Amino acid sequence: MKRNKVLSLLGLATRAGKIKSGSFLTEQAVKAGKAYLVLIAGDASENTKKKLSNMCSFYEVPARFYADQDTLGHAIGKEFRVSVTVTDAGLQTRLKTAENRRREKLHIGGSWMSKVRVHELAKEIDKTSKDIMEYLNGNGADLKSHMSFLTDQQVEAVKKKFGKAAPAGDAPKKKTIVQVFRPQNTQGGQRRREEEAVRDRLRQEQTADQAQIATERRICIRSGARARQ
Repeated sequence: MKRNKVLSLLGLATRAGKIKSGSFLTEQAVKAGKAYLVLIAGDASENTKKKLSNMCSFYEVPARFYADQDTLGHAIGKEFRVSVTVTDAGLQTRLKTAENRRREKLHIGGSWMSKVRVHELAKEIDKTSKDIMEYLNGNGADLKSHMSFLTDQQVEAVKKKFGKAAPAGDAPKKKTIVQVFRPQNTQGGQRRREEEAVRDRLRQEQTADQAQIATERRICIRSGARARQ
């Protein structure tokens, strides 16, 4: 891969905001699953190179040693950088295309890596990362986590095995809740119940009064009859 081609691509990516530089930002991007390629300066300290290499290996992010700190820094408009991280899958593809002459592949199991991680494919086909990892690892893959990149062949095999997510029409039907309108449960219904209770109480009182009047009348009639006798 010609150095000037790589440097020009890194410059374009920097202007597009698709580059993270320095060991700290590289670590953040890798752990967040946003890194697609890490370039490590060849003259970085052994501890730095070991730390970044091991981290990229664990998260299965392609990494390679390239140029030196000054060259990487100037490519992205900085003074010097121990590492440059590509956070755009499209740029990874362009770097891969530019590198064809020297056939330096970013690979897992000898195949070009796709742009898809395990958890991204799991979400796409409505499966869990565990389902995908168990299937592929059972067929000879060596996926370490849900952040692992998948080869094009692995993606195709998983989709063939599990298929796409089920159509919306096949999803369990939601229960339809019918809300029954009851007038007595409304505010107006409450007011009517109170009015009816008042009327009932008045009717009861009126009935009691009438009964008392009738009783008193009978007593008066009996008293008058006795007096005449």
